Amino acid sequence: MGEDAISLGGSKLVQIWFSFLDLGTEVLNSWDFSCSAARMADIDGDGAPEIVAVASGVADAPRHLRVWRLDPAAPGGAQIVRAAIDLRGAVSPAQCPLDSPGRTRGGGSPAIADVDGDGHPDVIAATGVALSVFSGAALVDPAVVDDLTLLWSRPVVQCRFAATAATAFDLDGDGDAEVVHADEQALTIHDGAAGEPLFATCNPAIGLRESPLVVDLDADGFADILAVASAFAASSCGGAPAAGLRGFTAAGWPRTRALWNQYAYTPGAVADDGTIATHPRSAWEVAGFRRNLQAEASAPDLVITGVAPRCVQAYALRAEVVNLGQVSAPAGVPVSFFAGDPAQGGALLGSVATPHALLPGAAAAVELGVPGASDDLLDGATPVYVRVDDEAPAHAWRECRADNNLSSGSGRCP
Repeated sequence: MGEDAISLGGSKLVQIWFSFLDLGTEVLNSWDFSCSAARMADIDGDGAPEIVAVASGVADAPRHLRVWRLDPAAPGGAQIVRAAIDLRGAVSPAQCPLDSPGRTRGGGSPAIADVDGDGHPDVIAATGVALSVFSGAALVDPAVVDDLTLLWSRPVVQCRFAATAATAFDLDGDGDAEVVHADEQALTIHDGAAGEPLFATCNPAIGLRESPLVVDLDADGFADILAVASAFAASSCGGAPAAGLRGFTAAGWPRTRALWNQYAYTPGAVADDGTIATHPRSAWEVAGFRRNLQAEASAPDLVITGVAPRCVQAYALRAEVVNLGQVSAPAGVPVSFFAGDPAQGGALLGSVATPHALLPGAAAAVELGVPGASDDLLDGATPVYVRVDDEAPAHAWRECRADNNLSSGSGRCP
């Protein structure tokens, strides 16, 4: 597909440029399992996690997937579920030079997400020449041979370091997650179940621990994609500048958190306000690994508090808009002031807009100047009513409650 079009929900994909940022690298522990990146996931649904590892550069598994199950009765306390599955699938390594990491080894941090809708977490991993997805249900089924655990594999280009990661998210809201990955040349969105490319755009990178993220970048409550492009990449976009952080979005994408706090992200470890959980839920009990929360049922919930006059200098009416919902509300939400209850014919005094986006729990003060205010407003005989989000003009987002948008107070000055 072209850069300006995307089939997800039939909406146009919009790119936003951000400033350069040094992303750093992840410190990986090898344990005793000879792996470059190990994660936990309850693949078989028994309440206990399996260990999923990507081995890179190991003598007997240079670019392979390994799976263990914790078992105190087994030697070493773990039972081998899958010893070594080649991450390349059927993709030929010939595109990379003979002595390159992409040809001889490779494998970045795995992502854990159910991409085929069968209720079992699946494993997503990239090596130097392939992005591969393995069926979680098949991985833990002893009757399935290694080769048949692969759902799909698609060619990628990352010969220099072969260490990127992917993420998964249901971008079009159809119940099935898409897989988002960036290699040395392109950012690509794949159909999660079948692997077909849905969107691709030039995105030069070096292939060293990079990974696109799905996160609410602009605090409007909706998912965006964040990718990094590098000036040190081996490729370029036809000579056009392409270095820094790049944001992508499309109308109709579902809601998610405005937070991704670290490379090894799991939603249960950090709250929306950035505080670290004292007793977090285990990673295998939440959405997955390297996958953000899908918040289809969540929405902003805007309420009005603190209706009062400003009596110094020019007379004005004030109120505070608070977001009690679980996701952000965008800037520019209309706030209308009335002399009397609007349901009973109260007169509209005027409208203002919220000055900035409201994260969950955040508030914003608004103020409406009322020159020539009537005596019954000034002495409090007529109450002031304030309503937020009257849906005029109409907008794509919705509140989880619309019956708490109106509040009242007095406009009387002492």
